[in-house]
Amino acid sequence: MTELAVHSVSHDTAKSEIYSVFHDAMKAGIPQIVEMLGDSDRELRESSTRTFGRLADHAVFHNALKAGIPQITEMLGDSDREVRQSATHALGTLAPALP
Repeated sequence: MTELAVHSVSHDTAKSEIYSVFHDAMKAGIPQIVEMLGDSDRELRESSTRTFGRLADHAVFHNALKAGIPQITEMLGDSDREVRQSATHALGTLAPALP
């Protein structure tokens, strides 16, 4: 029974560490994602806007993503429909986190 409890704690600790590494890496990449929102390449804008929206699905990233709101707002007027849709999704998801 003790062995099972120790294994469980170790498993939970490992999961927590993996999540922490993932979280830190994603958060560190947000400024680069925001920078790519204004790229002249449509596919890169689409990909970065979609990534921004996917991160917005996770409340833990909301504060870090707030810096990109002006750029995402500009994406609402993008010539590409998919970029506009991704921007709409991202802003809709972030709306509850805004003052």
